[in-house]
Parts: sequence; C-alpha cells; structure tokens
Amino acid sequence: MTTIQTIAPRASSVARTGAPLFNGLYQMGFVTTDLDAAQERLAARFGIKQFRVKRDPARMSTAHAFAGDMMVEIIQPGAEASPVYLENVPTGGAVRLHHLGYLVPDVKTWDEIVAVVDREGWETPIRGAVMDGHLRYLYIDTRADLGCYQEYVCLTGPALRLYDDVPAN
Repeated sequence: MTTIQTIAPRASSVARTGAPLFNGLYQMGFVTTDLDAAQERLAARFGIKQFRVKRDPARMSTAHAFAGDMMVEIIQPGAEASPVYLENVPTGGAVRLHHLGYLVPDVKTWDEIVAVVDREGWETPIRGAVMDGHLRYLYIDTRADLGCYQEYVCLTGPALRLYDDVPAN
C-alpha cells in the first residue's frame, strides 16, 4: 500500500530569502473557453470534482477548488476581460496554465514584494486592490522566463475569508 503525504505550503517573508518571488505558492491558475467542460475534464482526469463557481460572462467566470494543499483556479474570460486573460486560451474544454499564485502573508511583506518588483523593473499588466484595500493583487509578466504569469495576493481583514467556501477535494 502506498502512503501519500502532503506538506503544507509555507509563506516566507521576502526579506528572508534570496528568491522572494517564489515564496508562498498556493494556486495554479488556468484559462479555458469552456468552464463547464474544463471542470468535467479535471474531475475525470484528476479527481477534482467539487468547485466553487462564480459566473460573470461579460468579464470572467471562475471555478475554484482545493486539490490537497493547492488551489486550482479555472478562468473563462469574457469579451470584457483584461487582455492578460484573453491570450493563448485553449478551446474544447482544455485548460492551459496561465499563472502561479502566491499568497503574501501580510502587508509588510506585500510592500517588500512590490519594492522588489518595481526596483527590478518587472512588467505588471495587472495591479490593484479591492474590498477597501483588503485584497491586494499584482501580476508579473514572467512568460518569457517561466511560460506563465506570476500572481501575488495579499488578504487582510474581511478578505481573509475569501476562500472559506472553496471546496476541498
């Protein structure tokens, strides 16, 4: 009998590592043209059967699920979505890796990451905050180096409960 063990992800402080942009990986984000077919595919092939789905056909519809310690996000961009989500989207229910998501543990570390990104001159096609500043987000264009974007998210206050209803698989 094979025993499978998982290791909980660690969100390290940017000041404590030489590789600050690789700390706190918690999410793999995918894009598709058919959210329902993509969910069916991930259920059949990988056992991810329960998703929290939010639909906004004009901007983007999303499905979120935890697969062990990793969150899987599927995005179906709409016509009004940011161009970042409209590039290179596969058809027929297939998914393509779009971004790796990193959870930043606090505002101090967030400010340190933003300082590194700005100092190094990384292109940030998406950057902002919602929920009265309690959800900060930033995309770095690392496609030339890694083949996908890197997304950073910092949750405080009420945003800390943002993923409470995402099902575990």
